[in-house]
Amino acid sequence: MKQETYLVYGATGAQGSAVVSALRAGGKNVRVLLRNTDNKSLFEGPGVEVAFGDLDSPAQLLAANRDVAGVYFALPLQFNVDKAVGWGKNAIDAAVAAKAPLMVLNTSIVGAREAGQATGSVAIDIKTELERYLKQASIPSIVLRPTLYLGNLTAPFATPSIVNDSVLAYPVPADQKVSWISWEETAAYVVAALQRPDLAARRPTFDIGGAQAVTGDELAAAIGKAVGRSVSYFPLPIEHFEAGLTAAFGAETGSALANLYRYMTDPAQAGILDIDLRAARAELSVSQTSIDTWAAQIPWKALAGNAMAQA
Repeated sequence: MKQETYLVYGATGAQGSAVVSALRAGGKNVRVLLRNTDNKSLFEGPGVEVAFGDLDSPAQLLAANRDVAGVYFALPLQFNVDKAVGWGKNAIDAAVAAKAPLMVLNTSIVGAREAGQATGSVAIDIKTELERYLKQASIPSIVLRPTLYLGNLTAPFATPSIVNDSVLAYPVPADQKVSWISWEETAAYVVAALQRPDLAARRPTFDIGGAQAVTGDELAAAIGKAVGRSVSYFPLPIEHFEAGLTAAFGAETGSALANLYRYMTDPAQAGILDIDLRAARAELSVSQTSIDTWAAQIPWKALAGNAMAQA
């Protein structure tokens, strides 16, 4: 019997690579979509095949979607609305045309509090439009909306201050509870969803997050245990966050991500990051990891050293 193969978009990124690893760990074959040959060597080995294509090319996407058991899709970091929505629609259309059995969309961020509601955050509104388009497409689907990624805390803007200054700086108020989730746990939800064509037939949307909803101080304490010293939490002003992002990624990305955090931390959106997991847990069986366990696995000093070397 031929082994089923799953198409994974964004496999060179943190989210997509975690999905590839989770599928392979479960004995599933994977087809990764790459834009160029430079990254092909990253995916050499049994159970993994490479397709080349661009999100602007419907023909290439259609070829990549042929004969797969399911499709995992998440948008790359793009905040030009026309381009981002166009890419997403191309991916959905290709899955439909290839008659893929189901598609799992990872929005990579929380959703609007009310279905179809415009939020003023381009990052959320792009995903809202893709959710709408996917649910109307003739393909069974599951949408996953993660909260905030624990992996964000390992970024170059965060690790040096954790290791050198014992300060965790992040643009969320200290008293706002967040159900932080890891890339690996998100990938586990994706794999579970890909195994549920029966569920996909209902086209559900699930908010997903970690088992614990913690404040900034509680998060800092967990990371402090991992680095071996007391770490304090500092609510980074969003304008400072935006300035750093703009310097690294440009004004469009800096503005879009800053406005996303303004929306998520607005008191009017209270509880948006402290989610109810009952619906996801009832349908998707995923083993969850504590923040303490996650933090203990991170090479904080090495990451901080790399960040400073590249600064």
